[in-house]
Amino acid sequence: MTETVRSRPRLRARLPTTRPALAVLAGDLLVLFAFVAIGQYSHQYLFWEAPVRTVLVLTPFLIGWLLVAPVAGLFNTGTLRSYRRTLSFLIPAWVGAALLGSGLRGSALFPGGAPAVFVFVQVGVGLLFFIPWRLVATWLHRRSYSS
Repeated sequence: MTETVRSRPRLRARLPTTRPALAVLAGDLLVLFAFVAIGQYSHQYLFWEAPVRTVLVLTPFLIGWLLVAPVAGLFNTGTLRSYRRTLSFLIPAWVGAALLGSGLRGSALFPGGAPAVFVFVQVGVGLLFFIPWRLVATWLHRRSYSS
């Protein structure tokens, strides 16, 4: 019982509850959507022509990101202010979220499957999307607090 009470504040501290953290989360969600939309486009699917498919493709990775990113500390003020912490937390967090998302996508719940090559592409290309965004977010956060 005592451990449960003590763990709640720690978890709450990791959730995006401040305006800057919520703004970064909104950016993360846009990056994730762009990642999926461009991936679908490369396979001749346009997200506006197949919105249900887009949601089904996005959902496993959205679940993965929403579960892993807060636990990894990606919305903490200290992380948002530090390039080093941003990168050192982001990379393993995305790998974990992509593996979780790929595992969900490989289940019967979502279309597309998740062969090994797909998982490697998800991890690598996802980092190409997330790293620039998170570096810009860190720069903006540092800039807003340096004044």
